[in-house]
Amino acid sequence: LAERLAAAGEQREALDRLKQDFVANVSHELRTPVAVLRGSLEVLQDGTVSQGEEVAAYYAQMLAESRHLERLVNDLLDLSRLQDGQFRLETEETDLCAVVRDAARAIRQSARGNGVEVSLRCPGEECLLTGDYGRLRQMLLVLLDNAVKFSHPGGTVGLTLAREAGGFVLEVTDHGRG
Repeated sequence: LAERLAAAGEQREALDRLKQDFVANVSHELRTPVAVLRGSLEVLQDGTVSQGEEVAAYYAQMLAESRHLERLVNDLLDLSRLQDGQFRLETEETDLCAVVRDAARAIRQSARGNGVEVSLRCPGEECLLTGDYGRLRQMLLVLLDNAVKFSHPGGTVGLTLAREAGGFVLEVTDHGRG
């Protein structure tokens, strides 16, 4: 009994450490876009930036950061639903090529802002599978976002979808650090 209690205590401590790490990571992920938004708003409010093109660039940056915040909050809500057993996949026949093209199109603006090019290779025909289009796209955007974030300016993020042995292989490559 003492051994089981000790093991349960160790598991609880490990779980507590994981929770603390998770909260720290989420806090860090939220802090960056909030700081960018605040800094941009302060610059616009005090009139430091007043030229139309510069103002438009700040608005575009704030819009991108607010979308990033929205995605983070939605991810937290999804995590909460997963824990409560309320998370549902909406599976249907899905064209994986369409998901890949859509994700590449969505990440290109962010990539351009970082001086990174996105290259895409997909089969010419449909790549049908049973899946949740939105979740597949979300997963791919997370991979692409990380690839762009850790690529050096002038670099390329490659996205390749290929048919292979009764299935598909999806590859995201970059040449950044890590």
